[in-house]
Order: sequence, then C-alpha cells, then structure tokens
Amino acid sequence: MNTTIGSHKADGPEHLRHFMAATRKGREPSLLSLFVKNWGGFEELIANMHKTGSVSVQRDVKLTGVRGVPRQIDVLVTHLEGPYQFRTIIECKYWNSKIKRTHVDAMVTAIQDLNVSKGVFFTTKGYQSGAKKLAKSAGIDIFVVRELTDHEWGGPGRLWDFYVQVISRSIGNLKLNEVFAVQGAGLQAPQISVSIGLGPGEGRTETPAFNAQKAPHECTLEYLLEIGSRKALDQVDIASTTFNNRTDCVVYLKVERVLMPFDPPLQIKFGDVWFACPSIEFDLGIRVDQKRIHGDRAKHWAHAVAIEDCINEVSYAAGKRHADKFATIARMSDAQDQSNQSGDDVVKNGSLIRVFSPELFDFREVSNLVPVVIPGLMSLRPNT
Repeated sequence: MNTTIGSHKADGPEHLRHFMAATRKGREPSLLSLFVKNWGGFEELIANMHKTGSVSVQRDVKLTGVRGVPRQIDVLVTHLEGPYQFRTIIECKYWNSKIKRTHVDAMVTAIQDLNVSKGVFFTTKGYQSGAKKLAKSAGIDIFVVRELTDHEWGGPGRLWDFYVQVISRSIGNLKLNEVFAVQGAGLQAPQISVSIGLGPGEGRTETPAFNAQKAPHECTLEYLLEIGSRKALDQVDIASTTFNNRTDCVVYLKVERVLMPFDPPLQIKFGDVWFACPSIEFDLGIRVDQKRIHGDRAKHWAHAVAIEDCINEVSYAAGKRHADKFATIARMSDAQDQSNQSGDDVVKNGSLIRVFSPELFDFREVSNLVPVVIPGLMSLRPNT
C-alpha cells in the first residue's frame, strides 16, 4: 500500500535529526536624558508637567516685586478660582550638586517680595540638610525628579524584552503496517494509493476509522493521526534555550519512525471496503518559530517621570502621552504597588515563553532540509 500525506502542522519521538534556518534584532538610554539635554530642557519639562488643564503655566517670565527689582522666574503657575488668584513660582535646578540653604533663603525673600502664594524647587540631585530644614519651616515645597523604576512602570518594566517560541508539528512518510481486508474470506488487500490531508481548510480529508480501544465511536484516520502526533510531541523534550544567537529564526527537528500500535487492529474504510491495520508508522516533523518580543513603553509618552516630595516623603507619577491634550500628576497609590506584586505572574525580561500550536505545517519543509546533529537539543521521554 502506498500512502502520501499533506498538511499544515504536527508532533512525535524516535531516531533524532535536527535542522535549522534564521534572521536578526537588538537597549535604550535614560528617559530623562531624552527629555532633558540642558537646564533649558529641564525648565521645559517642569513647565510641561504642570500643564494639566486646570492652571496657567508660563516659562521664563520676569516679575517685579515691591522693591521694584525684576526677578526672573523659571516657571510660573497661576491658579484662578472665581475672584481668587494663586501664584506659584518654581525654581528648576538642573545642577550636578545638591541645593543649599542659601538657595532656599533666596526663595523665601522672592516669595515675600513678589507676594506670591507658594515657592517650589525641582532638581535632580537633592537637597542639603540645611536646605530641607529651612524649606520645611518656610512652607516651601522641594521635589526631586527621577526616572520611574521598572516596578513603577509595571512589570517587566519600561523596557520589555523576551522570546517566544511557537512549536508546531507535522506528519510525513506515513505507513499503514500489515493492512488486510476484513470483508470476504481470503480477500487480498489491493495496492491502494491513499492521499490524506490534515489540518483545517479545503485540503482536509475524512477517512472513516474505528477501534474499540482507542476510538470507541466512529471517527476518522485523520483525527487519530492528529491525536497520536500530539501525544508523540509531548514525549519530546526540547532543550529550554534560545537558538541562533537569539535572533528571529525557524528551527526544525525530526523524529523518525513514530509507532502507533492498535490492539485490536484499527479498522479503516477505503472506498467501499473496510481494512484492518495493526499499527501506523510515521515521521514526526517539529517546527520551532522563534521571535524576540521587545519594546519601550516610553515611546508613547511625551514625558513620564517620578517626583519625590522631600518634605512629606510622598512619590508622584507625572506624565503626558503623545495622544493626550493635558499632562497628569498623580500620587503613586498603594493599589498601583499591589498590582505590580504578582511576582511569578509577571513575564521577566530575558524569559523564554513556549506556545504549542494546534496547526500542522507542511512536512516538505523538514523533509527537504539537510540534517545537522546538535547534541543535547532534543531527547525522548519514556513511554508511560
């Protein structure tokens, strides 16, 4: 009996051969460095952070106080509520050193001279102890701007970078062993050329089959092959590793002579005649499609930073998506922290995720490749 097979994807064990083919890809700078190139950029960042839609924000303005001396203000935030006006002056210090007490003392003088409601400092380096003490007693808010941590971005962080391997299977070189006709005494099994199509779609065939042990209800040969090949795939241990220097690629494996015995023999109907088949043998093709999944959450944001309140020891997230009209400043809540504590449920960068596809690929993909032996890549589990 001559048997051929066509398909889309499949599994299996026994006598191992390995095949291969490939392509390629490749970490991002500090987010603050993207937003801020110099002191002017830092002022721009602080101004944009406050453009939430509820206040007026001006950058690099001059105000004249009661002493008649003009003062340069980095950022002026004005809040109007009915007949009331509240003005906040902000000093933006993009320095390499901490802010000193003398700088805070100058802010106290500016608040009194300009008769504004509030004075605020933003820096990236922090504050000396004397500056903190004076700011707290004078009611001046002092903040440090920093990067959001991976925990604050949400797992696995601002950047994600992991690998996915989709494993599919195929069946080839199908043999129906020792087939004999079960209708009519002494009836010889003629030479039959059987074309079997697996997988979904127009090419799929439906060949009636029956076995009291493994197919108690009338089913099809195609169904039994798909189930058997999946069980065979489950017996194959593929090394938990990435291939081809972690580039996007396709790796093929082959397990020869997978045996499916039937006791009592499987009955298969070809044409109008039922035949008995004690066992089926096939080669199992395995395809591993490897792809690197990586990206940067920051690409969706015009700015996204953390703000530390150095007086009240509270953290805020400040950001604005490219698609949004206004910025937001929100306290980092306990709920957000809890949402990032799932631990094992979060995909970690560098992880390898494997997914088994129910689809079958065309066995010709593996049959036409030149075998390459790769020690330790694949092994077989014992039958259970």
